[in-house]
Order: sequence, then structure tokens, then C-alpha cells
Amino acid sequence: MALAVFFAFKSPAAFGIAEIVSITGKGEHRQIAEAAWREAKLKQQLGAGDFVRTGDLSAMAILFSDRTQIRLSQNSMFQLRGADAKGTSILNLRQGRAWSQAKDKPGRLIMETPSAVAAIRGTDWEMEVDLEGRARLTVLHGEVEFYNEQGSVTVRDNEHALAEKGKAPVKLLLQNPAERVQWVTSYTVDINRYRELTGAALAAPVETNRVLRDVVELIRAQRMKEAHDRLVELARSPQLSTAVVSLLLADFAIYAGELKHAEELLEQGRQRFAQDPRFHAQLARVALFRDDLGAARRYLQAGLAQFPDAVELKLAEGEIARFDGQAVQAANAYQAATELAPKDARGWHGRGVVESEKEDVKRARPLLHRALGLNPANPGTRGELATLETFANNLDAARRHYDLALKAQPDDYVALTGLGLLQLKAGETEAALETLLRANVIEPKYARAVLYAAIAYYQLGRHRTALETLARAAELDPRDPLPHQLASMIHTDLVEPGQALGAARKAMRLMPYLKSLNQLANDQKGAANLGNALAQFGLDDWALNYAHQSYSPFWAGSHLFLADRYGDGFNKQSELMQGFVTDPTLFGASNRFQTLLPKPGHYFSAGATATRSDDLRTTTPSFVVNGFANSAFPVAYFVEGLRVNLNPGNVAFDGKGSLVTAALGLAPREDVSLFAFATSFDADVNVPASRFMTERTSGRENRLDLGLNYKFSPTSQSWLKLGFGEESAVNTTSERQATRNIDTRFDFRPRNEDLQYRHSLRAGEHELTWGVENARTDKTGILTSNSRITLGSGVLVTQIRDESPEVDKSWAVYLSDRLRLTDRWILDLGLHYQDYEKTASSVTQVRQGSFLFSDGTSERHARSGSYPRIGLAYERTADEVWRLAYQKWLRPNAANTLSPVATAGIPLDDQVVLAGGELERLRFQFEKELSASTFVSLFLDRKRIHNLGLPGAVLNQRDEVANLDRLRNRSALILRASGEILEQPSVFLEGEIDSAGVSVNQRMSDTLSGYANYVHTDSRNTHRFFADFDLPYMPRHRFTFGLNWVGPERLLLQAQAIYRTSRFTNEFHSEELPAGWDATLKATWQSADKRWLVEGFATNLLKHGASTVVGLNAVWRY
Repeated sequence: MALAVFFAFKSPAAFGIAEIVSITGKGEHRQIAEAAWREAKLKQQLGAGDFVRTGDLSAMAILFSDRTQIRLSQNSMFQLRGADAKGTSILNLRQGRAWSQAKDKPGRLIMETPSAVAAIRGTDWEMEVDLEGRARLTVLHGEVEFYNEQGSVTVRDNEHALAEKGKAPVKLLLQNPAERVQWVTSYTVDINRYRELTGAALAAPVETNRVLRDVVELIRAQRMKEAHDRLVELARSPQLSTAVVSLLLADFAIYAGELKHAEELLEQGRQRFAQDPRFHAQLARVALFRDDLGAARRYLQAGLAQFPDAVELKLAEGEIARFDGQAVQAANAYQAATELAPKDARGWHGRGVVESEKEDVKRARPLLHRALGLNPANPGTRGELATLETFANNLDAARRHYDLALKAQPDDYVALTGLGLLQLKAGETEAALETLLRANVIEPKYARAVLYAAIAYYQLGRHRTALETLARAAELDPRDPLPHQLASMIHTDLVEPGQALGAARKAMRLMPYLKSLNQLANDQKGAANLGNALAQFGLDDWALNYAHQSYSPFWAGSHLFLADRYGDGFNKQSELMQGFVTDPTLFGASNRFQTLLPKPGHYFSAGATATRSDDLRTTTPSFVVNGFANSAFPVAYFVEGLRVNLNPGNVAFDGKGSLVTAALGLAPREDVSLFAFATSFDADVNVPASRFMTERTSGRENRLDLGLNYKFSPTSQSWLKLGFGEESAVNTTSERQATRNIDTRFDFRPRNEDLQYRHSLRAGEHELTWGVENARTDKTGILTSNSRITLGSGVLVTQIRDESPEVDKSWAVYLSDRLRLTDRWILDLGLHYQDYEKTASSVTQVRQGSFLFSDGTSERHARSGSYPRIGLAYERTADEVWRLAYQKWLRPNAANTLSPVATAGIPLDDQVVLAGGELERLRFQFEKELSASTFVSLFLDRKRIHNLGLPGAVLNQRDEVANLDRLRNRSALILRASGEILEQPSVFLEGEIDSAGVSVNQRMSDTLSGYANYVHTDSRNTHRFFADFDLPYMPRHRFTFGLNWVGPERLLLQAQAIYRTSRFTNEFHSEELPAGWDATLKATWQSADKRWLVEGFATNLLKHGASTVVGLNAVWRY
């Protein structure tokens, strides 16, 4: 069956220069050498010189091998002239009306008429030729040169021109060009809409039924003019005319594009048949066809006031709500229709489509099956079911449904659009574009087909055409953010940050109307996130605002993008884990251009990074192999290998290390995703302290993380994660002198494991999350020392063994609710019950000759209790948000968490809290877009921190790190614009921090941006040993300035300068760093095909006491 679909929709180029893809009514065809006309057939191939024509109330759609689309109205005659010696395609409209669209041949397409010639430079236009040969041209998008021997005019977007024989073409004023093409529609006169036209209803032996039976047969035979004439005769007789006659005549007017006439007929019918609610419903639909949503609502409300339980009005209400992007209201209206008429397939179909658009497969599938069971011939239902299975990646089932749908109705544009999506997901991009263009010429106003065609154009490298097509999709569905979001992704891909930002801002305004993001192709960094356009332009604070404002816990793009906005640490690793478990197939994404939709592919990259300073030289060769397949079900894989070589400069330090990372992602069902991540790191480092002493550290660290995501629905999901890690490290020192030999060995073997579960559910205005987590780390450290010291004539031999096991255990249960109180207020409430216990002991044995000494110590630290988080976000306008959060947190000993790490858009501060430490915090934050080019934010923050340990001996300084960042295509150097990221970890036992800051992000032009921020910090150590000491690495004043410039040929230059006042490196103030500047420069270049990436950078410029580091990173990608 699938082969039937393939051959049925093979490219027209295989057989002729064009193919007839749709016929309604009467269509005829003849070759240039023939005089007689023959009946035109669906899928008929047309050659150079062939003629086609349409009859009364008829239409025809043609797709050319060069992808030009032509749609002919009634009583039109058209010739395919072929191509001239220059390859210019020549079309000839002898009579009638033709709508056309061409994207593949700008400037290489000509349409001839009896009075003038149109040289087409894009993109869609309409031509009408009357019986006297006058030609009227309307350009909807693009530009057309309209000329004859008497003169020429250039006709552009939304302009109109007239040409008469013997006269030069002239431009005319046209108030609403879109009204010229109202006839370009797939709307059909469907006898199945009306109960009066069923077999049982027509059986009654009355004159009206006799005529209606004839009308039904004529419509089935596509003899539309005859059917229309019979209806007109009925309408002239008040005794014989019924409501269905008026409704059918209005259908014929809609079909012919005569919407005003249709409204007149329906108004007359409403007055004559005042008790029939269908006239109200159909008037509302006609208003929708005119894109007049206000009028549609008025007609609907008037009807519902009179007929509150009318099925037709409930169906129309659902259609209007869908058109307006109101999914909940649409679902409610369709549900009401099914309750009023459970045997009417249309209500079930409508409910199924709404749920399918949200990609709620478990709800949509039975609804669409129910609609099919009630009416197998219901237009579009099987195509919608096939599309749903395509969304769910059940591609074999989808193909079977497409085959059945297109066998029954080859011009089913819904099924054709879904088939195009399937071909895109299967990697058949050329075939997908052909299929989508068929759907588009049959129904040019179907936004979904246009959107997918844009994706196909982009995958084929036709970037500008893709952007033009997305602009058209945005016009067709002005409430849908996806066209703008995709445009932003494309501009970002093409290193056009100014345009990317403009598109992202448009998408951001439309996010409340978003149906689903699940089909968008993400990458390892969440590039589909709206904030990415800002982040790529160096505007991090603005990007963070967009990320939080569009945040969804159910979309991997939110988590992965936020991970890059957070500094390296607990929050970053948590968002990475949540993102990869939510969608474990995204690390198979292309390493060059975005594919926009998941597309099968296999990729390889090889790179090398070299850095040099006075202290140290490093080289890091690496390779990455990754890919995505979607045959039986989606599968992604990732393998990376790298080698680090360290060579000493002024610092006596050399070594080598190797890292292997592997990941596998599976989605065996639409509701189940599986994730596995493993790393293995080997290191061998030598530190020659002096000519008498050597020190070497070697070891291996292995980690395995497993994750599962189960989707009860798109807005009800569970996450399960298991993590295992182990390390074996050995540090040896050896001292050799004339009178002293000392050998010391320290074996360190930590082992950790964690188990985490989370469930999130959106119910109305509530977003509930609950979960439980448990983590345990066992560390064993064994120190052995053997010394031999010569004292005069004697020798003192000493053996020391110290064994120090430690156990850290933490567990937590939590419940949170993110509640939208109103359109402007969001309340974020969370309660975590957390427990942390650390036990440590030490047994030391010392042997000197016959003397043996043994001693042991033990200690226990325990913390537990309720840790609330309360946040409030006030969105005063679409451009302004106020945030307030109170957070109390006990940091677990796991490397990450599945629980939320932000409260009302304010993330936890993981820079100053170590495992087992407590944070209590109150923060206010203000964010505002002052204009399309300027964003400002300010904050006030107070924190109180209590870590575990003793003054000067703080415990748990060594973080558990899952290293999930390895799964991403990373830069060699990332400039972080936030003024709150510390230059080094601040380690202290307890303290208080008061800080305030202001930040400005500025787009100066489409290629130049800048940022500046200032942070004032007042920190104090609260332990009595170091009372009122400043906390480590916390300057009182910090200024940050940055510039980003996008030059020609994909060149990106970045500069950052940071000024810090003096600060200390530890809590007991043994070393002070002086005030001064720290500057960084970075240049990045990519080739046009993105196969080559080269980065050069310099850090520690102007920094006192630090050696300047210069580096180069080069990557080749395939």
C-alpha cells in the first residue's frame, strides 16, 4: 500500500512538465496538435504545448515539475507553452482567472495574456483575462514586470494593474487585494453536510425531494453548473424551496469565491427560515473565510442567544475558537456538540483535531477513530488520524492511513500535508516538498502545509525561500508563534542575530496561543528556545528573561537552554539531566545547520584546541560521532573521545588525560523515552615539586546515568533517574635525600548512587510537581606513609596508615504548585522536606620499630526539616515582569536534581552552598524591555549560608559532577555576561551576603550589541573565628562591559572587560587579590557550509598576577 502512495505522488518531472493534482466540476484537456477536447483526469501528465480548460463552476489545480503552482477558476483556458532557450518557463492564460505561486524560478517565469506579458520575479499573484482580452494582474507577494509594446509597469506586494490591447499597462488602486483571490479555496459543495440529503430524508414522494435527488446525483457526477441551475429553479418557487436549498446555494457561492453573495443568500435564508440555526452558523463561517473574526463572533453569539443547544452552532463555535488559537474553548465547544449529537462525526472529528494539535495522542486517537467509525467518508478525518500517528512517530501505521485516505480522495490536502510531514521525518526532503506543494495548491490557505514546506526549503538549503514561506505561514495563522520561532532559528543559524531577535520577539508575544513544541527539532543546547536569538547576540540577561517567560517543564528546550544561562554547577547539571531525560533523542541533532524538524542523519566532527600561557601549554584533540534514526522508532546516539595533554611552563606541572563519553536515547513509544549516559575519565598528572621530591596522581572516574520519561499526556509526565559513579585515584609522593627517604600513598575511592522520581501535571491554572529523591556517597581514603630517616649512626623507620571512611546520605520529598492567579500574577509555592546526614571516622596507626600507636575519631553531622520556597511573579505588561522569591534549601549530595531549581523565575544560588549546606534567601528582581532594542534588569538579594565543617576546614568542597555538558557541541570558551558569576568557588563555613545590581542589554544594530552591569556586594563571615571578614572571591564592586559584533562572512567578534575591587581567596584572608581589570577577547568564524569552525581567544588580559592565556580551537564537521 505504501508503494501506491509513492507512485501516486511521484514528481511530475518523471512524466511531463506538469500534473493535474485536483479537479472540481468539469475540466478538459487537449494537446497542441489536437482539435478535440477530452475530459481531464486527476494525476494526468501535461506536456509542453498542452491546453487545459475549466467549465462553469469548476476549478483545476496544476503542479509543474519546476514546482510552480497554478490554480484555474471557472471558464478558464490555459496553455503550457514550455521553456525557451534560456530556460524561462512560458505560460499562457487565454481566458479566465489563474492564481499562481512560484518560488523556484525567480525571474525565469513568464505568463502571457492577449494584452500583456507578466515577467514573474515572485512569489504569488493572480491574473484575470476577460472576454475582450483585458488582463488584470494582482500581486499578493513579490514583484511582477507587466508589459506590452506600449509600455510597462512594475507591480509589487498588494498592488493591482490593468492591461488592454493597444494600451500600456497601468496601476490601479485596490482596497483589499485578498478579496481578489477568495475563489482560491478547497471549499466544496458537500451533500453529506445536510441531513435533508440523506437517503431516508429524500425518500418522501414530494416534488422538492425529486429535484433534490437530481441535484445530489449531479453534484456526485461533478456536473456543478447543472446542479446549481436546478437549485436556482427550486429557489424561485416559494412552495418548493426549503432551508437546504438556500444553504446549498450559499455553498455554491462560497465555492465560487463570491462571499458577499453567499452572505446575502444566508441572510435571506435566516429571515425566511428563522427557526433554523444553521444559517447563523454558516454566516459565522463565511465571516471566517473573510478573516473577519469579529463578525464571526457576532453571528455566533446571536445564534447561540436564540439556539443555545444547536449542534451546528457548537461546531461553528469550535471552528472559530480554533481559528483564534483558543484550544480550550474549541475543545469545550466540540465536546458540547458530541453530547448534543453523539452520532454526528463532526464533533468527534473536531475534538480529535484539537487534541492532535496539542499532540495529546492518547486523547486524540480514540476521538478520531470514533469519528471514522461514525462516518468513514468524513473529509479529512483519516488524514488527521494519519498525521497524529506521524506526530507519534508510528510511521508504519501513518503510512497505512495515508494510503487509504489518498486512495479515497487523491486531493485530500490534509492527508497530503501529513504525508509531507512523514517524508520530512523520514529524511525524504525532496519528496516531502513535492507533496506539500500539492497540498498547498489544492488549499493555499492551509497554514500547516505552508509551514512544513518552509522547513523542507530550509533543509534543501533554500534559506531565503524558507523565510519567505514562513512569513506566508504567519499571515495565514497570525496567532501561531511557530513561524516566527522557526524564522528566529533560521536567522540564528545564518548568523543574523538582529533578524533572529526580531522574529523571537514576535514569537514571544504569541506564546499564549502555542499548541505544541514537540515536533520542533531541538539540539543539545536548546537552540529552539526563543531566548537563543538573544544569547547568540551576547544578551544573556534578556535571554534568561525569555527563557523563564516561555518556560515549560514538559519541553526539553526549556531545560537545556536554561542550563547554559546558569553557571557551571548544580543548577546547570540539573537542567541538563531534566532536558536529556525529557527528550533523549536531541543529542543526535545535526552538528552544522538546524533541521527544524527531527531528521535522520549521522554526523562526525574532529577538532583540536590548543592554549598557551607562561604557566602552562595544553593541547586537546577530540572527535564526536552522533546521529539520529527514525525507522522503527526514534533512536539517537553520541560518542566523544578526547585527549588532554599538559606541558609545563613556569609551573612545574605536566600530565595527560583521556575522556570517553557515550549516550543513547530511545523513544520506543510516543509516551516512553529512555536515556543512558556514560563517561570514563583517565588521568595521569606529574608535579615535580623539587629535584628531591616528585608527586604523581593517576586514576579513573566512571559514571553511568539512566533516565526514563513517561508521558501520561503532553502536560502530565513522570521522570525517573538512576545514577551511579565510582572513582579510583592514587596520589603518590616520593622524597629522596641523603638522610631521608619518604614514600607516601593516598588511595581515594568514592562511590555514589542516586535515585530520583518526579511527576509534573498541569491542571487548569495549576502546574503541580511532586517527587522523591535519595542519594548516597561512600568515600574511602587510605593514607600510607613509609619513611626512613638517618639520625647519626641510626635509622628511624616509621610506618603510618590512616583509613578515613565517609558516608553522605540525603533524601527529600517535595510538592510544588505554580499557579497562575490571573493573566498577570503567578504564585509559585514549594515545600521540600529534606534530610542530610554525614558520618566520618578516622583510624590512624603509627609504627616505629616496636612502638605501635593507634587512635580513632568519628563525627556526625545531621540536618533535616521543612524547606519552603515561595515566589511571586507579576507581569505588569508583556514587556515587564517583577519577581520576588523566598528560598530555603538544603543542598543534597547528588550531582543534580529532577526537582525545580527556580522559584518564580529566580534560580537557586549554587555557587556558595556546598553539599549538606543550607541556604536561606530573599530576592527581588525587576525585568523590562524598554524597547525592541533595550532590556534592563535590577535586583536586591539577601542570603544566609551555613555549610558543614569547621572554620577553615569546610566539608564537601569536592562537587559530584555528572559532566552532562559533554553531550553538547560546545565552544572552547564561553563568555558569561552575568555579573553574579564568581571567578572562583567561594568556600566558607557560614556567612551573609547582601547584594544589589543593575544590568543593561542593548542591540545597537542588527550586527552590534553590548551589555553592561554593576553588582554591589556586602558579604560578611558570621562565624566567631572570622567575624565580619569578607567572604572569598566577593568584591564589593564589580563592573562588567561587553561588545558583540557580527561581521561579514559569519565572523563574530566578542570583547568583555570586568573590573573587580579587592577580594580575598579564602575565608581566613591569607591572600588578597588587588583591584583591577580582567579582559577577554574572542573571534569566531564559520565557513558558509558550516563544515569549518575556527575560534581564537585570549583571557586574563590585564589581570594582575595571572598569566595571559591565548588559545585556538578548530573543528571540522561532516
